[in-house]
Amino acid sequence: MFSLFYVLPPPLRSREGPRMAWRALTALPALASAVGAMHREVAGLRSDLAGMPGDLGRLADGVDLLHGDLEAVKAELGDVSASVAPGHEDLARVEAGLAPLPDSLDTLASKFDELPGHLDHLRVQLAQQIDALHTDLSGLPFVKKS
Repeated sequence: MFSLFYVLPPPLRSREGPRMAWRALTALPALASAVGAMHREVAGLRSDLAGMPGDLGRLADGVDLLHGDLEAVKAELGDVSASVAPGHEDLARVEAGLAPLPDSLDTLASKFDELPGHLDHLRVQLAQQIDALHTDLSGLPFVKKS
């Protein structure tokens, strides 16, 4: 006699077989939901990629050209760096020579601050010497008093 039981695969013939089948069947809705979510993601990716250029090979070629240009610029910057190095060394020497200048300028500024007092003192001495000269000259007969 033919039985449907013999058509089922051997794992389903055991006592656990129907339970395993039941668990697999109950997982199908979650699996279907996950497949639907993946389908929506792929559809979104397709719509995002639709805005991309059709010939991505040209884009790759453009990136390669840009990379080549950047390599050329890098080489030229090396040449510029080599030609600027002597000027940089000269500027470093100038900077080292100018390093003591702020201290010297501070000393010079303090001397400038003292200058008005020295000038006033010289002005007083000069006025005294001029008065003494007038006094000395006034004793001569040919000098008139003014």
